[in-house]
Amino acid sequence: MRWHSTARDRSALLEFNHFRRAIRVVVIDQGLQLTRADGARLLQHGLELRPFRGAAAALLGLVADEPAAVLVPAKLAEVDLLAFVEAVSTCTEIPVIIGVDADPSTFDLAYEALEKGARGLIMVPFEPDQLLGALHNVGLRAEDVPPSPVSHGPIHLDPATHEARVQTTEVALTPREFEALRYLITEAPRVVGFAELLTACGVAASNNVLIRAQRLAVRIRHKLDAAAGGVGPSWLVTVRGVGYRLRNPD
Repeated sequence: MRWHSTARDRSALLEFNHFRRAIRVVVIDQGLQLTRADGARLLQHGLELRPFRGAAAALLGLVADEPAAVLVPAKLAEVDLLAFVEAVSTCTEIPVIIGVDADPSTFDLAYEALEKGARGLIMVPFEPDQLLGALHNVGLRAEDVPPSPVSHGPIHLDPATHEARVQTTEVALTPREFEALRYLITEAPRVVGFAELLTACGVAASNNVLIRAQRLAVRIRHKLDAAAGGVGPSWLVTVRGVGYRLRNPD
């Protein structure tokens, strides 16, 4: 199970520059006691955490989320730590970092995990710069990790190449339109507020939030509808007085 941030949390996350490339880390949140506030604070430092409650769900997350690293507590419940590390290290190139605490037994487990293929250790709880340091030690830096492609129904975006498509039809989006649409996809099916959408694509808050958001949405809607050939309802839905969301795929 992952945490889901509130609107206030998302506002804090948007202080992170969306044009910067974040390091996505799958985390097995057993004993690490990570909170939404921790996630927001780490994202401001270029770290995007994807927490899971168990090892089995985390293994699925390695496929779905394509992380740059995985953080595992030494005291891993339900699954043998060494077997988990060996499986990840053998089947993927994703570095495993082991979280240790004041209990001496966690160090013994962590050193055994290193022999099975784990790449680093970190004391928990940790500060953002400590996790950054652990990731740097295994060769990862925020600017080295490209953002992953995102999709919603027939809409596909690839941030690494700035390509946008509706099915096979290319859509010419400006950088601001691209980032706004990418944010709408990542937040779907949630309604994104006017100011939040502008902040997501790097537009500073002003007294003309509603008008600027409307103009941006009109341009995106027109381009998506044209690429879809004018068939079916628009993919970009206006929620009057609130903001915008993407239509649920059929």
